[in-house]
Amino acid sequence: MKENLKTLVAMLKSNKFGIAWSSITRRFYYSKEQINYELCYGVGKIGDTILVRLNNPEIAEIEFPNGRIGVIYKNQLMIGALGYRESPISYVGGIPKEGLIVKPENKNYLSLLSKSGLMGALISKSEYCENPPGFEPIALFKFENRILNLANFALESSERLNKIAPLLIVVGSSSECGKTTVCSRLIRGLASRGLKVAAAKLTGAGSIRDKLKFIDSGAFPVYDFVDGGLASTPDSLSIILPAKGILNKIMEESKPDVIIIELAGSLLVEANKAILLDKEIRKYLKGVIFTANDEISAVGGLYILQNKYNINPLCFSGKVTDNIAGIKYVYKETGIPAINWRNIKQMIKIVKDKL
Repeated sequence: MKENLKTLVAMLKSNKFGIAWSSITRRFYYSKEQINYELCYGVGKIGDTILVRLNNPEIAEIEFPNGRIGVIYKNQLMIGALGYRESPISYVGGIPKEGLIVKPENKNYLSLLSKSGLMGALISKSEYCENPPGFEPIALFKFENRILNLANFALESSERLNKIAPLLIVVGSSSECGKTTVCSRLIRGLASRGLKVAAAKLTGAGSIRDKLKFIDSGAFPVYDFVDGGLASTPDSLSIILPAKGILNKIMEESKPDVIIIELAGSLLVEANKAILLDKEIRKYLKGVIFTANDEISAVGGLYILQNKYNINPLCFSGKVTDNIAGIKYVYKETGIPAINWRNIKQMIKIVKDKL
């Protein structure tokens, strides 16, 4: 059924009808009162904002712009953004290279690839994951006759880095291996010792959760790739200019002693490779901490860091360090300290020596 787009816009602007905004659209959400946006049909591209309706299941969880995980119900409307995701432990999906046709006669159903509101057609999923919630595309957002993209609300990108603070990068062997925990503890530990700490999450799938943890731990300012106008970061082509813009913006707002960067997923993610290989970023890089799930992934990560990037990590951390066995195996094999986040004093000492 063809929707009355003007009626839907009126509903959106009235804020009375329970239309849910997802966290990936947060910069749009907080700017919406200043923008006379409309809805339209057309071809949606990566990062374009889209109105969708939940088809299944009866209830689905999403992350709201303030970071709260809440629910929406079948037939409820939600605002998300089109994009790709490539996660070995959850979902793989996206939209066609030529774009997604959003019209009443084109029933291109979408999946929620991340609770953040990242929308795309499901290609594959882990056997350990349930099917993602399914949505019907309703319309695209537009302003001044162009489709609204997350990039329209972004910080300014940059081809060059200005002089910036020393960088410390935390990267790992996979998702859910302890990167955010290590970053948060480092921020807290360094800030409590009188250092001004800023932070950035430069790759991932759009959630605001980790960004909020960095803020709670004492970092200022904190930005992520969504602030750079990206819905997600599965490739190497789109990340460098927004990343440099974010780092320059951090230096404009504060003169931190160190910037802690989290790279999501694994060391093999193309966007992570691009950041670790960039010559300007490498100029300010003071160290890498590698988090791993087990001793084999720690040793494999070391091999890649040394042979592809000419980097020796300052230390290992993550789940492999949850007990003394992993710590012993990794240190014996590599000669590099393996430090659990609970022993943050030892990690802080290593980091401060490099700074």
